[in-house]
Amino acid sequence: MFYDDTQIDEFVKELKIPGGQSYVEHTAKAIGPMLIKQPWLYKTFGVYWWAMKDALRKYAPKPGAWYMGKYDDVVMKARAWHGDEFRTILAAAHYHSDMGELKRDHEWFDKYGNEHIYALEDPNGDEVRA
Repeated sequence: MFYDDTQIDEFVKELKIPGGQSYVEHTAKAIGPMLIKQPWLYKTFGVYWWAMKDALRKYAPKPGAWYMGKYDDVVMKARAWHGDEFRTILAAAHYHSDMGELKRDHEWFDKYGNEHIYALEDPNGDEVRA
């Protein structure tokens, strides 16, 4: 994960809209059209992309949309999980907002606080750019 649970708790306190499933649905429905027009922006979600992709499939399904593809990284999705879908998608939204640049390599921290680099690649999104 990139953010720790204390940071996520602060994000929850700062929310100006309802949290929970309605937040996840709202976020997915807002992000889906953006990613259809600009598929490369999936990289701005970093280690949280796989949870966001699941939310898109569930709450903003669109037949033929590239993010409906089956490619997944279950290991990184588990590493970036914050206990539930809402907290994880909230982290994804913050990461996306804080990113500021489009890049392949993203930092993440294991449960011991050790920093690692994750090379985010989703063939489903990259095929659209080709």
